Amino acid sequence: MPRSIVFGNQQMLVCFDSDYTIRDIYHPHVGLENHLNGHKCRIGIWVKGKFSWLEEEQWDKEIKYHEQSLVGNSVFNNQKLSTKLIIKDCVYPRKNIFVREITIYNISEQEKEYRFFFSHDVQIYGTQIGITAYYEPDSNGIIHYLNDRWFLFRGRGDNKDLDGFATGRAHFGDSLGTYKDAEDGELSGNPIDQGTFDYTLQINLKVGGCNKSSGQYWFCIGHDHNEVDDLNEYIRDVGISKAINET
Repeated sequence: MPRSIVFGNQQMLVCFDSDYTIRDIYHPHVGLENHLNGHKCRIGIWVKGKFSWLEEEQWDKEIKYHEQSLVGNSVFNNQKLSTKLIIKDCVYPRKNIFVREITIYNISEQEKEYRFFFSHDVQIYGTQIGITAYYEPDSNGIIHYLNDRWFLFRGRGDNKDLDGFATGRAHFGDSLGTYKDAEDGELSGNPIDQGTFDYTLQINLKVGGCNKSSGQYWFCIGHDHNEVDDLNEYIRDVGISKAINET
């Protein structure tokens, strides 16, 4: 399947399809070791009892780069939710970190709470055999690892941290995964799973009528826990907005 937009550096490549779903994450070599193998990392939004994934047809999408840069500057409109999104994302040139900033425009006159859900169906080394994912309170993120491939996923909303998380069984029997758990606007908070699973993060943003707000999401890739922890601390110190502007 062709990819609509890609971001990368010399060791990391993240590829999106035409629905703005991440379908490939390559590391530590561009084009080698695909840690998704076509599975999905997607974004969903819950607002006033209604839920929608960005991949759905009700979103008008303009997926594009910022002019003369390797930073995404994509626009999404949903008339049913009275919502517009501008999403900027990139792979940081000097570190193996994918960063994203979401600006949400509430085009109705009423204040709304928006709940963003980031769902991950990561296949480290292209497999889900013998791998583990768990919520780590110290970093307030999800750690996912197998051997010397480690991922750390984070998000930040109004409270400057995650508002929810869940790990859960997927692709096993009747288990569909935590992405289905997200569709009622709440996550179970299950902190750890092994084997065949996915996981979802949640951030919340309150946006006044005819106003806007911003949230952030990022993930780091390294060879051990210390490396991804250091990368997480680095990007928190630098700041997502500054990292995007430097790319």
